[in-house]
Amino acid sequence: MNLYPAIDLMDGKCVRLTQGKRELCTVYSDKPEQMAIRWAREGAKWLHVIDLDAALDQKCFSNLEAAKAIFEASPGIRTQVGGGVRSAADVKRWLDEGASRVIVGTSVLESRDFAKGLFSEFAEAVAVSIDSKGGKVALRGWTDESEIETIEACLRMRDDGAKLIILTDIVRDGMLTEPNFDMMSQAADALEIPVVCAGGVSLVEHVERLASLEKSNLDGAVIGRALYTGDFDLKAAVERFPQ
Repeated sequence: MNLYPAIDLMDGKCVRLTQGKRELCTVYSDKPEQMAIRWAREGAKWLHVIDLDAALDQKCFSNLEAAKAIFEASPGIRTQVGGGVRSAADVKRWLDEGASRVIVGTSVLESRDFAKGLFSEFAEAVAVSIDSKGGKVALRGWTDESEIETIEACLRMRDDGAKLIILTDIVRDGMLTEPNFDMMSQAADALEIPVVCAGGVSLVEHVERLASLEKSNLDGAVIGRALYTGDFDLKAAVERFPQ
C-alpha cells in the first residue's frame, strides 16, 4: 500500500479544507516545503500536492512557487500534483517543473476525446481524480454536482486509457471518520487499473483495513488532515507498509 501524505496549497500556505469548503479552512504552515521535509523524514516516498486556488478558481499554477519549493526541498520524493489542470500544456509544464505525476479531473470527465489524447500522450504520468458525493461525481473543485455515477466514471476513464484513479469520498474528506470501504471495494472490483483511496483516512488501522480487502489493484491511500492533527502516525504506517 502506497502512502500519499497530502499537502494542500492555498495562498502559498499549507492548509486543509473540510469537505472542500473554502470557508472551512485551517492553515497548518506558512512554509509548505517544511511539511514536505517532515513527511520525507518520516519515510514517505510520495507526496500528494493539490493547488486548491487553482482547483476552485480554475486558474492553473496559482501556487506554482509553493509547489516548486516543495519539489526542491524533497528531491528524493515523487510528487503527484493537481488542481485546475485543463490542457496537455498544463500537464507538460508541471512535469517540466518537477512533478512526477499530474492529476486531472473535470477536464477529462467532460471530454472523452481530450481524455483519450491525454492518456495516450502521458500514460502513467497522469492520474485521474474522481470525487464522489453520494455515489455521484462532483466537478470543478467539488463545487458542481453531476449526474454521473461514480463507478461509471471510473469505468469510462479506464476505457479511455487512464492508468490510475484517485477516488475520493468528499463527504468524508477532512472529517476524521473513516474511508468509504464499500466504494473502494466496488471500484477495485470493477477496474483492473490501480485505484487510490482518498477521504476519511484517519488512522493506520484504516490503511490496514484497506489492505485486508485483498484487492491487488488497491494502490494505497491519501492521508490529509489526520497527519496534521496527529491522529495518523505516518512513521508507524511506513513501518507497517514499507514504501
